[in-house]
Amino acid sequence: DAYEAATEPGAKGALLRREGLYSSHVTEWRRLRAVGGREALGRPRGRVSAGQGSLALMVSKFGAALDACPIPCRMSTSIACL
Repeated sequence: DAYEAATEPGAKGALLRREGLYSSHVTEWRRLRAVGGREALGRPRGRVSAGQGSLALMVSKFGAALDACPIPCRMSTSIACL
């Protein structure tokens, strides 16, 4: 950001010398920044989902717990779903 903000003549060169960088480093950084921006635009926004595998695991665990319940428990669960 300091490199982009430098407007005085020679300020960018002084910054690069002070930091021990070459202009090719800045060019490479800009290229990587542009690629990262394009990749980010291709991804959907919002929270990253945990995946369908974990959902299937949760459903199977719930099903196993429901099967282990006595009949009144299953009936109350079925009624609650209505």
